[in-house]
Amino acid sequence: MITPVSEKTGLRLLELFREHGSNPFILMLSEHAAPGGAQPPVRLGAANFLMRLSDTAQLLHAMEETLKEQSSGGAVWSGQAPVPGRGTTLTASIKSPHSDTPAGDAAPPDGETRAGEDKLAKSAALGTYVDLRKVSEPIKKAVQYVEENFPSDITLRRMADVVHLNASYFSVLFKKETGMTFSEFLTRKRLALAKQLLLGTSLSIKEIARMSGYRTPKYFAEVFRHREGVTPGRYRQRAMRHLLSKNNGILPNDSDLDAYCLMAILLADGLADVNGGRGRNIRIGGLEMLKRAYLLLLAAAMVFPVGMAGSTEHVLAANSVETVTFMHLWPSGEARQHNLIVGEIIAEFASEHPDLFVEVEALPNEQYKDKITVLAASNSLPDVGFTWAAGYMTPFVQAKQFAPLDDLLARDGLRDQFVSGTLQAFSVDGVTYGMPLELNIAPIFYNKRIFARYGLEVPTTYDEFIHVVTTLRRNGVTPIALGNGERWTGSLWYMYLADRFAGPEVVNDAINGRIPFTHPGLVRAAAEVQRLVQLDAFSLGYNALSNAEAKAEFLNEEAAMWLIGSWELPQFTTDETVSKEFRDSIGFFRFPTVPGGAGKDTGWVGGPGVALFVNANSRAKDKAEAFAKYFVEQWGQRAVAEAGVIPGTIVDTSRVDLPDMYLDVLDELAAASSITLFADVQLSPAAAQVHLNQIQALFGLQVTPEQFAAAHDNAIRNNP
Repeated sequence: MITPVSEKTGLRLLELFREHGSNPFILMLSEHAAPGGAQPPVRLGAANFLMRLSDTAQLLHAMEETLKEQSSGGAVWSGQAPVPGRGTTLTASIKSPHSDTPAGDAAPPDGETRAGEDKLAKSAALGTYVDLRKVSEPIKKAVQYVEENFPSDITLRRMADVVHLNASYFSVLFKKETGMTFSEFLTRKRLALAKQLLLGTSLSIKEIARMSGYRTPKYFAEVFRHREGVTPGRYRQRAMRHLLSKNNGILPNDSDLDAYCLMAILLADGLADVNGGRGRNIRIGGLEMLKRAYLLLLAAAMVFPVGMAGSTEHVLAANSVETVTFMHLWPSGEARQHNLIVGEIIAEFASEHPDLFVEVEALPNEQYKDKITVLAASNSLPDVGFTWAAGYMTPFVQAKQFAPLDDLLARDGLRDQFVSGTLQAFSVDGVTYGMPLELNIAPIFYNKRIFARYGLEVPTTYDEFIHVVTTLRRNGVTPIALGNGERWTGSLWYMYLADRFAGPEVVNDAINGRIPFTHPGLVRAAAEVQRLVQLDAFSLGYNALSNAEAKAEFLNEEAAMWLIGSWELPQFTTDETVSKEFRDSIGFFRFPTVPGGAGKDTGWVGGPGVALFVNANSRAKDKAEAFAKYFVEQWGQRAVAEAGVIPGTIVDTSRVDLPDMYLDVLDELAAASSITLFADVQLSPAAAQVHLNQIQALFGLQVTPEQFAAAHDNAIRNNP
């Protein structure tokens, strides 16, 4: 039950509940000290919390510290109003108001069984945890692979191939070491994500089915109903009603939406029955869990209608609250840490802007691009969203759908916070339309142990690089991990060779149509790609492999080198699921120079990743710009420290504890002579598809270098 009331009305409601023998769990929230006296609410069975929130971060910290103590008795909640200049003291023990009465005795809403409510309360904690310290290396790798790819098409046989085991043996080994079959583990992972999306987003059932790894909504619904006893839609409705029912109700005061959300966290995230069902204790997962829950509950409070013990429903949303829509491409199932940081930033922005609600949608890369295209066609882009540079962004700019940001960048020195040169990639005719969040370069990562085994040194010239390739292949080792089924991975190799043979200026001029793509240096680069193919430099079946499969080959130490973006740095520095021994064995080097080439070894392929755009036609443009500015300012320092992202803004390295490899990459960026943007980012969308298709054909020896160059010329001329 949720309703804003005055203190006097709230106290009278408590009396009425008790007079009628009802036994709900009630929290009263007030901005005034001791409404009606400090004791009456507690005496009536309420949790009296005498605070209006003004500093969410401070309260979250205090909650985390005090909840660790987990007192086993006493009042449901006791609190003290904060006094300026003093710390806030909180003591928490969530229990039924009368500990001698089982929490399940109260009549459930709508005649539903208590068991059904318990199932909903517990179901978010499906048993998907596997202690990686206690399983063998193949099972560890399988679990990690599923963690990163479970929304995609995964089968037992495919998984066995990834970890290089016989499918039958892998199945038996997985069950023995984890206590569940591989199919069961995968299903639990997918349903756990589905439940997060059902409760934490407004995505459709169809979208949730796809993001959870189910090909059709019908099959998803069948699996879900078989496991949960209800359809996904019914689960969403029942779970929210359970949270807000008279047994788990919250009674906030007036418009204290922030306070409601933080109290709802304690009931919504991690409830578990203990002591034979007599009490409820909170399982606290730390400050990060509280922040995540805060964000989700904030959204829930604004969206879901709630009732008061079966009476008329009310919607907890003030008419004065304005909405800014935000789309990004870091869903929790695919980019967990990125998603967490985004949630924290939004939650903190919301706490500082109570008159503004940020409506969020997160989609994976390709789905994001598809939806943005559809929205652009109907002139209904989100207020703030993600874009890529150059060719991708240009059509939106030409259609006047992206707002110019130079005035925004001039506020409070915002422009000076960006790394030199990054904003230019998001400029058209001298006007800036995007604020970059990432800055990536693509080093060649290599395995030091494999190199040492065969007496190999880091190559500084292309001839030395060819020597490394031939030596490794002669000794039965795959020289280079490559999953060119996704095509952009092969494009990295071509772009580096083009940069080294022709030089960065020629590459950029050709991609932008200023000179023919049939330049001799660009044709020579295509020929060199095919030479590497003929030297058997790449993974077996590289043109059909995904990048995840190539990554697994490198992580399994079955390939000696891997050319990939610096976004993979956490794998080799901070990721505790990867053994420290392996992380210590990985280094990186620059792409070497070629004989007679125009490019330097200090030139990198890479550039800014995604950037924020603001919808030029937004109805809340001022608010959208304020949110975009806040997001950029908060993102940089957090991204590098918490997610291993090299941001587009300047990082004060003295304030973050970074691994040496990060510092080395930052040093390389500082000394870079050029950064050549990824080709598929620079080209228009249509020309980019031609480029990617031609890359796969080039690696497959299906076109000649001359045909490859001519196809690019034609695509660039016809798709400017």
